[in-house]
Amino acid sequence: MRAWFDTWTGMTPMGIQRPIMGPFLSTGVSDTMSCINRAIRSDTRKVLLISNPVMHYRVSVYNYFHRRFRELGYEFSVIADRLHEDNRGPVEFEFRQLPFDFLNYRKAIIDLKPTVVILFLHLKDRITWPLLHWIKVRRIPFAFWTKGGNWDDPENRFKYGLFNYVHALSDALILY
Repeated sequence: MRAWFDTWTGMTPMGIQRPIMGPFLSTGVSDTMSCINRAIRSDTRKVLLISNPVMHYRVSVYNYFHRRFRELGYEFSVIADRLHEDNRGPVEFEFRQLPFDFLNYRKAIIDLKPTVVILFLHLKDRITWPLLHWIKVRRIPFAFWTKGGNWDDPENRFKYGLFNYVHALSDALILY
C-alpha cells in the first residue's frame, strides 16, 4: 500500500517530486496533476479531514496541509466535533464544527462532495464504524490516519483484529 500523499499528489510531504505508480505513471508535477484530473470524476478537487477534537498543536499541521494542498489545486477542509479551547493560533483552513452524529456527518460529506476523505478518528469513537463503511459503500477513497496499532495492549487480539480490519478496508494509511 502506498502512502496517501504520494498516491494523490505525486509529491512527498517534503516536496520532493516522485512519479506516481500504476495507472497514474508520470514524471512531472503537471503531468501528474493532469493524470489525476482525468481520473477524478469531479471538477473541484477537495480533501476532507474528519477528526476527533482538533487539538491546539494540530492546527499548525492542518494550516500547512491547507497551504500545500492549495498549491496543488485542492481545497482542504476539516470537520470535527470541536476545536480545543487551548488553541491560540489562527485557523487558516475551512473548519466546520459538528457534534459526532453519523447523519450530520453523512449530510456534510454529501454536501461537500470530497474527492478523498482522511479519517483521523479513534476506533472507540462510535461514529467511526458507520462512517467508514458508508464512505466505502459510496466509493469515496479514504485514508485512515492512525498510529498503526494499540501498543498499550499488544496482546489484545480483538483490538488487533479491529485495526487490521480498518487497515484492510482503507484505501490508504497515514501513520504517525
